[in-house]
This record gives sequence, C-alpha cells and structure tokens, in this order.
Amino acid sequence: MQSIRAEDAHAIAELELTLFRDNCLNWKTIESEIQHGEGFAIYNGGRLIAYLLARTSVGITDILRLGVLSSEQGRGYGTSLIQALLQIRHPRNEIMLTVRKNNDQAIRLYRRHGFVIVGQLHDSWVMWLHRHGAVVIPARATV
Repeated sequence: MQSIRAEDAHAIAELELTLFRDNCLNWKTIESEIQHGEGFAIYNGGRLIAYLLARTSVGITDILRLGVLSSEQGRGYGTSLIQALLQIRHPRNEIMLTVRKNNDQAIRLYRRHGFVIVGQLHDSWVMWLHRHGAVVIPARATV
C-alpha cells in the first residue's frame, strides 16, 4: 500500500469505470481530489487493485471513494485501506461516508469498523464513525 499520488489518477479513473459505471469520477476530478485530500492505493503486479480517496475539513474526514477490483474483493484490501485512514485521521477527526443502500458488502465492511447509519441521502446511507464512541443522530435523519 502507498499514499495516493497524482500519478494514480488515470488508473483510478479506469477502475472507477468498472466499479461505479453510473456514477464514476473522471481522472481530472480524481486528480483534484488527490491534490486537496488524501488516500491510499494498492497495486499488485503494477495494476491498481484498490484505492481510497478522502478529504478532511473542519475536523471531519469524508471518505469519498473506496474501490476494490471485483476479482480482488474479499481479500482484506478494503479493511487495509480503512485501517490506514483510521490510523492517521481517527484520533483527531470524526469520519463519515455515504454508501449506496443496495451495497450490502460495503455496508458490512463499514459496520465492522464501527460506522453506523445516521441518515440517508437519496439512494444512499450516510454513515458516521465518532472518535469518542458516541454517535449523535441529527433530529431530521431517517434511518
């Protein structure tokens, strides 16, 4: 695993097309997110197989994307990426993300790491990891 770099943008964009065809980020957007955020990339044999993009603002880290090549899922890469982010961000920041409601595998992954559903946004759940263990659910959140 390595920290994400601008040079990873094209490989991430290719993987985005495979994983998130109906909602993929283009390489220019990915490059911008890398420049303004952080993340990690996992390569195997020179091929990108997993990545995580995140951005931190005002004490909240938002996991923007976590993608693992379909043929590599279930091998712990998603867990490794989340753990790497938690190591550098969770002691100081709250962490949030959105995940499609029908993405059961990702929801299970996030729950294993302590994320809880705190609301919804269209067809996605909003999940939150509070650094002190307690979760405050906004009054308007529908779970």
